[in-house]
Amino acid sequence: MIARAYGHAGWSKLLAHLDDRLAWTRDMNPVDQSDGDVDRFLRLACLSYTEPNAADNALRQLAADPALAVRTAATMAACGRADELAALLAADPGAAVREDGPHRWPPVLYLCYSRLGLGDPIGTMRLLLDAGADPNSGFLWRGLPSPFTALTGVLGGGEQAEPPHPKAIELAELLLDAGADPNDNQAFYNRQFRPDDGHLAPLLRHGAVHDHPSPWRDRLGTAYPSPQQMVGEHLRTAARYGYYERIRSLIANGVHPNIRGYHPNLGDQTAYEIAVRHGHTAAAALLAQAGGRSDRLDDADLLLAAALSGDGPEVARLRGRYPTCHPCGPAPCGSRASCTTSPRWTGCSTWATRSTRPGRAAPPRCTRRRCAGTGRCATGYGDTVPTRPCATGVSMPRRPNGPRTPDIWNWPECSPRPSEPDAPVNAVPRSALLQRRR
Repeated sequence: MIARAYGHAGWSKLLAHLDDRLAWTRDMNPVDQSDGDVDRFLRLACLSYTEPNAADNALRQLAADPALAVRTAATMAACGRADELAALLAADPGAAVREDGPHRWPPVLYLCYSRLGLGDPIGTMRLLLDAGADPNSGFLWRGLPSPFTALTGVLGGGEQAEPPHPKAIELAELLLDAGADPNDNQAFYNRQFRPDDGHLAPLLRHGAVHDHPSPWRDRLGTAYPSPQQMVGEHLRTAARYGYYERIRSLIANGVHPNIRGYHPNLGDQTAYEIAVRHGHTAAAALLAQAGGRSDRLDDADLLLAAALSGDGPEVARLRGRYPTCHPCGPAPCGSRASCTTSPRWTGCSTWATRSTRPGRAAPPRCTRRRCAGTGRCATGYGDTVPTRPCATGVSMPRRPNGPRTPDIWNWPECSPRPSEPDAPVNAVPRSALLQRRR
């Protein structure tokens, strides 16, 4: 059962998968007290994604000891010393693929992750590929199931905004021409944080979005996202940041605007929903033109989008659109009498002012309807969302899986009153606040 839960047919398959994960894992420590001169130099010369790029320190070490550049196949690759490497490979062809150095990498990875900017990296890459280097070489950064490949290295980026290789596009083209999988999950992830789209052209031109043979998918199985999930996630993050040109390029290459990615940070939202909810109106319009649709966006989303985009008149319009449909007003059907006769109110108790502790007056109009036996508030429209007491003493809505709503929903009709500590979590109907948008 445990093996099947992780996408494997049986226990032996799961154990083999774990052995593979362990074999490809690299700790990527930026320093190690046991390092000699060569290992210390290679750690400094290459991106580690644990500490900021330290190539300047490697260049100072190299200036003090120039012979470091030709000490091993790894240092020759990192320094772009194509002529010296050619001589070495003539005498020892196996050096082109032999793992070496502090990260137990083949030379091609030291070339791709080096940021020294020295020598002839293009000639060195051609030499290594001709000698049998694997264009899909890579490793698992601290065991995570998203391989850092040779492509990942040359394209750079990431949460610390690591620089791309000075010859990033040329090296990427060489790797892709040699058979590197253009559906590189970590490359897509690392390049999501900046608007520069230099990585997209070579990846899309070599067939990203479409299925290709992938040794990493063979090794990782269902733990590795599908090509559609990868590019879908790239589209969703572009929508999150409002990267219009990236959205346009991905759509032009067949990525559907309603595709869902895989990363939990964005839940099951589509790119169109994300663009709307983050206030990126141009991106949302582009996605809508390409077919982006949603039946899950309501005026709450549009109100937040207007606030995030700085559209004051739209915020005022949406706030004024339903003056009685907020936590401190009556039900949207307008009167107590009509609510009690509505079939959707069957079994509900009578209206009651929100309870307060002794000595405190309830804020005016802060009333709610409670359905008998459910402990929930309701309207004739169903659809409830959790709430907690806000600073005014009324229950303010909490968006599903999100933070407390901003002060733009702290309706002025509610008189200020300190919130009650340890108040129970209730539910208020979303449609009692804002009409659902269809």
